[in-house]
Amino acid sequence: MSVALTSLGEIALVLGEYSEADQLAQKGLILAEKCSDPTQVPVCLRVLGLAACGLGDLKGARRYLHQALEAGMTVRAMPWVLDIFHGIAMLLAAEGEREGALELLTLALHHPAYALIMRDRDASLVAQLEAELPPDVAAEAQERGRARDLEATVAELLIELQEESVAAGEMVSRPPLPEPRDS
Repeated sequence: MSVALTSLGEIALVLGEYSEADQLAQKGLILAEKCSDPTQVPVCLRVLGLAACGLGDLKGARRYLHQALEAGMTVRAMPWVLDIFHGIAMLLAAEGEREGALELLTLALHHPAYALIMRDRDASLVAQLEAELPPDVAAEAQERGRARDLEATVAELLIELQEESVAAGEMVSRPPLPEPRDS
C-alpha cells in the first residue's frame, strides 16, 4: 500500500499537484514505518522533498531530502540514492545553485547503479541547467560530476544539508509524523 501511495504521489508531482503529492507521500511514509519497510522510507521522503520544493518550502525540502539521503544510505539502495540526487538537484536549482545541480546530476547519470528509467527526466533537467549556465561553467561542472565519488558526495551532501538546516534554526531529526490529512 505504501508503494502505491508513493507512486500516486510521484504522479501528482509530474502533474504539478504538490499538495496532493505531499498528502499521498505522508500517508505512504506512515504505512512504510508501520509495516517496517525501510526500503520504501527514502522513496517517500524524496517525494515529500520534491513536493515541498514545488510548494516553495525550500527549508522543508532540504530537511526531507536530507532524511531521504540518510534513509537511502542506511538501506544501501544506491539507485534510490541516485534518484534522491535528482531531488537535491531540483532544490539546488531552486536556490540558484545551478552549477552544483548540474554537477550532481552528471554524477548520477554516469554512475553504474543509475536506473535508466530516470534518464529522460534527468537529461531534461541537465539540458535546462546547461542552457542557464555559460558553456564553460556547464562543461566544468559536468567534468567535476563525472570525476566525483558517490560515497564521498553523499557524505558531503549529508553534512551540507544538515548544516544549512541547523543554520536556519530547523530540527535536523525528523519530527513525529503528522496524521494524514483528508483530501
